[in-house]
Amino acid sequence: MQILNMYNGWYPRDISKKTRMAKRTREENGWFLGSRAPFGYQKFPEDKHVLIPNQNAPVVLEIFQRAESGETVRQIYDD
Repeated sequence: MQILNMYNGWYPRDISKKTRMAKRTREENGWFLGSRAPFGYQKFPEDKHVLIPNQNAPVVLEIFQRAESGETVRQIYDD
């Protein structure tokens, strides 16, 4: 009975560690793990773990363009 109780306590901890490790690995590889894409993004049609800017979100596109042109976050925020 003690061995069975020990196994019942060990198994969930082991599965939990493996699940956290798999999630951490996916995050380190740059995968998006959420169920819904954040505002201004959409999931890439061929791979749901990749986000791309939504072309129909002009505010987000403007922020990207201004950041690419060299403006700082503060300058973009102030306007």
